Amino acid sequence: MRLRTWSVVAVASAALLLLLVVSLSDTRRKAQHIYSQLDALNVRHRYVEAKLRRLRSDVNLSGIFIRDYLLDHHTRRAPQYRAELQDLRQSTTATIGTLTPLVGEPERRRLQSLRTRLDDYWQTFDPLFD
Repeated sequence: MRLRTWSVVAVASAALLLLLVVSLSDTRRKAQHIYSQLDALNVRHRYVEAKLRRLRSDVNLSGIFIRDYLLDHHTRRAPQYRAELQDLRQSTTATIGTLTPLVGEPERRRLQSLRTRLDDYWQTFDPLFD
């Protein structure tokens, strides 16, 4: 009788240990999956943040170019300033274009509004060079 109960306890303990190992490995796999999703989300967030900082920097730099153009008395440099502003304009348009597929619907509407306002902003500089 004593031999039977010992073997039943041993089998039950082994089954419990096996169940514990399977449960831990499944939990580990799920945790790794969640971690990889969080890492991808973090990378995406940093990429979007870097693009937004680049956009802000380009707009600030355009103001500096306009200021320099208005303070510069040599009109022969006007094409150079215009080319630099055109490059910044294309850069901001491209940046918004790369951000659009990365954001959700509410942010897309904000980006569209930002694009419209930036187009108006850039169009205000066109008469300066005529």
